[in-house]
Amino acid sequence: MSTTIIEFLSRIGFIVYIFVYSVWIGLFITSCVLIRYFVYQVRIHYYAKMKPGVFSAAEDVNSVVGESVRGIKDIKTLGLGSNITSHIGDLQDEYIRRDNKEWYVGTALVHFSNFVRILTNLFFVFISIYLIKQGKLDVVVFYSLHLYKNKVLEFAVHLGSLQNYFKEMEVNAFRVFQLADTSVYQHDEFGNVELPLYHGGIEFKNVSFEYEEGEKILDDVSFKIESNNHVAFVGTSGCGKSTIVALICKLYDPTSGVILFDDVNSRSLAQSFGKNIAMVNQSPYLFNLTIRENMLLVSKNITD
Repeated sequence: MSTTIIEFLSRIGFIVYIFVYSVWIGLFITSCVLIRYFVYQVRIHYYAKMKPGVFSAAEDVNSVVGESVRGIKDIKTLGLGSNITSHIGDLQDEYIRRDNKEWYVGTALVHFSNFVRILTNLFFVFISIYLIKQGKLDVVVFYSLHLYKNKVLEFAVHLGSLQNYFKEMEVNAFRVFQLADTSVYQHDEFGNVELPLYHGGIEFKNVSFEYEEGEKILDDVSFKIESNNHVAFVGTSGCGKSTIVALICKLYDPTSGVILFDDVNSRSLAQSFGKNIAMVNQSPYLFNLTIRENMLLVSKNITD
């Protein structure tokens, strides 16, 4: 850090020295620094604007590919191979389009920055030759200025690169912060009531639920299931069947209304109540462990 501060002060001192010796060269060097810094600002702006879209498109591709691998049996059974392949291809094309656009813009700005650097060196030589002919600049001084001016101009590049580095960190961290935002995912809340002798009664009283504020999946739903009964929820896709099961399993709490288990409010139940509920998913999931190790996750007392 101290070295960086010293380099910064030395470059500022050099620019001041140039102004003392020649106002025109000082103004020229300062304007070149500002132009190169502005080019980096434009590059950072477009990086922050376009890179999140690239990351999002990549996430879409990876997500569908992962889901396809996990559901390969269903895909083959239903003969959806060509459809899934076509869909992945469309997502891949969108990712390539976004990534190429971001790359082309970044590359164009880099080339423009190099072009500005070449013009800077060219005009610096022309101005210096003019001042030498006018007797306002010594050749020795010109040579020393020519050797050191690139370090001053690179100051803008270093400063821009530093900003670009922090912007990359910001863009990369944005998705992580978004996923960790407590406004997206609810915290589990449990009470302290134990039900060691749960009989199986379930009752919904005026239950409403919404994943997104203002978009109700369930609206004032009421029903009662007595113990030792079989119940089926039938309805069109998106009507709330899976949501009811998720609420019964206490994966969520209702937005309003009350869910009762043997006449006990679900919000009052301790976390251990989950042992009274078993759910068989449409797509069973096994951890990357042996079958025995998967079973031991459920209960340490399972025998061979």
